[in-house]
Amino acid sequence: MFKTIVVLIILTIDIFAYQGVGYGKNRQEAINLALSDIASQISILVDSSTTINKRATNSDYTKEVQSMIHTKIPKISFQNYYIVEERQDKNYFVILEVDGKALASTYAKKLDRELKSISQQLNAYSSKFKKYSILKKVQIERLFLSMELICAIDSTYDIDSFKSQIEELTQKRDNYIKSLSFQVVSNNQQVKEVAEELLNSMGLVGSPNGNIEFSINLGKIIKQKFDGQYTGKTYATVKIVENGKTILSRRVKLFGQTYISQEYLMDRILKKLEKKLNEILKEIL
Repeated sequence: MFKTIVVLIILTIDIFAYQGVGYGKNRQEAINLALSDIASQISILVDSSTTINKRATNSDYTKEVQSMIHTKIPKISFQNYYIVEERQDKNYFVILEVDGKALASTYAKKLDRELKSISQQLNAYSSKFKKYSILKKVQIERLFLSMELICAIDSTYDIDSFKSQIEELTQKRDNYIKSLSFQVVSNNQQVKEVAEELLNSMGLVGSPNGNIEFSINLGKIIKQKFDGQYTGKTYATVKIVENGKTILSRRVKLFGQTYISQEYLMDRILKKLEKKLNEILKEIL
């Protein structure tokens, strides 16, 4: 009598490992292309799963998020990888494997350090204006993207702590901007109107009793006429003050020219001033 013995061999496959293929003129080029292949796989996962895109309703905003995805993912740093197969004929050929769990852990540590750094920066200031400026420059959408990159690499990674921290920062940013109102002060009525219109166009609140003083004082305009053209140059002193403390102080040079009339010269100078003020506000906000 014969007994049939059935042996079941169970192969455990690491579903959190990524494999990339690369062909190159030399070994390093093949490795780089294989790593690029893995980055592309992760990019597709993030692009399709990210909730930032799903939340976005503005087309320009969506494009900005997609741009973040396609600039961030290719910069993924693979510190550890395993060569599954390697051979050489006319070109080099490699198959690489990257441990998804280890990669996710690396990016989680980076995000954790960044969130702690943001918290330290916010605690260093009492000014709501400075706090808002910090959070604006941080680009909270980029933090969400970092979190979702971790989740895309390893879907089992617990991101709840990151999610709650980033959502809290989002709420703080929104609350800070709602609490800011700008009182425009100037020695020139036209300049004051330009500044108020600019604040309004940026969605910032202007008020005679605002908690942020936005002061723009225009210097004397030196006018000249040469070869039928009017030219004028001056400067403006720009200050932003909160609770008696100067947050920003700038002196900007202004220049205007026109063939139309001397009166139109002021309009040209105001256009230059508007551009400078817009640059300053975008820099700090």
